[in-house]
Amino acid sequence: MGPAAARLRSRRAAGPDAVRLRRQRTLTVSEPGRPPLDLEPIGGLRFGVQDQPAVTAEFELDDNGTVTRLIAQPLGIFLPKEES
Repeated sequence: MGPAAARLRSRRAAGPDAVRLRRQRTLTVSEPGRPPLDLEPIGGLRFGVQDQPAVTAEFELDDNGTVTRLIAQPLGIFLPKEES
């Protein structure tokens, strides 16, 4: 999987399935069966979710800059899926 997409697995039954880079400028988050939503930068690695004012998303990285988890408030914590 390239750097422009990250597959996620959730600790919950429902939640985002993938984060993607669209048109080299916009990160989107998608859930199965729903249209993708744009992430709007707040600062650092924290984003608001378009048309969802109560939801924020923050990426946590390891020392190499790899995403270790996505914390989506108030939805939960999402971990990268293992590549197969």
